[in-house]
Amino acid sequence: MNTVGYVLVMEAPGAEYAAARTVFRSTAVSWRSNANPALATATVYLAVALLTMVAVVVTIKGLRLLAAAARTSRPASPAARD
Repeated sequence: MNTVGYVLVMEAPGAEYAAARTVFRSTAVSWRSNANPALATATVYLAVALLTMVAVVVTIKGLRLLAAAARTSRPASPAARD
């Protein structure tokens, strides 16, 4: 995804090419972080928030899975065997 974004946004053709005057290309160029610092800042904050939420969910699910595995693999107590 990073490579595709770099190729489409950062490696835009120069003004001497006809492709540089298309709507798609002008939109892609406007997405550059140096062309729109407010968008870049909002994107970073959103990405950090989403990645933090994913990390929390994965951690909770992992701990629950480990706890469930520990409960099922525990040998029965001696009192329970009688």
